[in-house]
Amino acid sequence: YTRRIKEFFIDADTDQSGMLSWDEFERHLKNPKVSAYFASLELDVSHAHRLFKLLDADRSGEVGLDEFLDGCIRLKGQAKSIDVNMLVYETE
Repeated sequence: YTRRIKEFFIDADTDQSGMLSWDEFERHLKNPKVSAYFASLELDVSHAHRLFKLLDADRSGEVGLDEFLDGCIRLKGQAKSIDVNMLVYETE
């Protein structure tokens, strides 16, 4: 699972900065194959911007590989997991 997430991150990090911006994340998800691949990781991308905000634990506007991995593992599963985490995010 983590290997596949790392592959997604590396492919999406088009400027090879080691950080994933919202623009890179969004652009990568527009590819139907990538979107399906992300769904196969059991991550709901129907609210991609919400998902990115949840992955951006330090709220820097960019996501590092560790942040991305930790967030994906935490959010893996049904869409309800993302909804619950979004509520927590919004109340902080």
